[in-house]
Amino acid sequence: MYKIFLLIALFIIFTSCSKGSDLNKGDVAFNKGEYQKAFEYYQKTLKSAESDIIYHKLAKTSFALKKYPQANSFVKKGLEIEPKKESLLLLNAQIATERGYFSEAIYSYKKIEENYGEKEEYKFEIAKNYLLYKNVKDGFEILKKLSLTQEQKESITKILLSYPLDYACSEKESFFKDYYNENQTVRALREYYNAVKCTKNIDIQEELIKKLVEKEKTASSYNEAAKFYIEKKDLHKAEEYIFESETMKMEQSETQYLRGQISYLNGDFERAILFFEKVLLDKNFNFENKIYLGESYYFTNKFEKAEPILYELMKNNKDYALTAAIYLRNVYGKLNNPDKIKEIDFFIKWIHKSNKK
Repeated sequence: MYKIFLLIALFIIFTSCSKGSDLNKGDVAFNKGEYQKAFEYYQKTLKSAESDIIYHKLAKTSFALKKYPQANSFVKKGLEIEPKKESLLLLNAQIATERGYFSEAIYSYKKIEENYGEKEEYKFEIAKNYLLYKNVKDGFEILKKLSLTQEQKESITKILLSYPLDYACSEKESFFKDYYNENQTVRALREYYNAVKCTKNIDIQEELIKKLVEKEKTASSYNEAAKFYIEKKDLHKAEEYIFESETMKMEQSETQYLRGQISYLNGDFERAILFFEKVLLDKNFNFENKIYLGESYYFTNKFEKAEPILYELMKNNKDYALTAAIYLRNVYGKLNNPDKIKEIDFFIKWIHKSNKK
């Protein structure tokens, strides 16, 4: 009887040591960045004893290996054992963020605050997940109350730059204004300028584009300034910046395009065509908006050249579809094509009906 008892005791001690050994080996491997090896050691440990600690280590290792669904599965098993454990809730939030489950991440951070009190670092993570979820209002409501580190500001900057250009304009302008005032870097100035373009605050935009040109002194910044003044209908000022761009001694399709715009706005359609046709030869230039070229052909009675450009705009450019259709109707009138006129009339009626809905 004594021998049996001794054997059982030795077995328990051996099993315990083996378990501790695998756990320790897993920790050593994890600290060395050998995550796959660590995972294998933790799995061996799990076979002899199930606990929230082992599940946390397996989840953390899976997370490090970027196996997010697997990490999620382990962290959920750990939370079944210890639903309020801070380390598990935190890891669950981090996994959820990486998987794009932003509402779940917010829920986990709020559970941590509910159980362990509010912390600025968790408030920031909640705000960040709101912004990732494109809930700008709630995200910025929290951010306004926090003292952000430079690293955190960079994180928010990255999120805001991932938004479409015309999304959350006022929030982006406010954030990048403060960001620029603190950093005074060219990059920060450009992001502030782009945000102001979004809000269409012309006075501030003019002030910033002047600063941007002065700091960068590149062909692209001169062209950017020229675009601004073309939109402002200050063509003389626009030409000054185009001249500066041309002094960079680079072959620039964008500069040719801007000169074409200025010629068009001055009513010199033949000259505009010369510039635009040069741009058409450059296959690398993204000549998205050809409305000026189409209209220039129209005003110079080059109807056969105007027709394919205006037709393409009518079909594929929602911003200029109606304008192109109206010019195109007149083109088909000049070309004596009544069937095409009927097609255009139908298209114009369809646009008007769509706009009324």
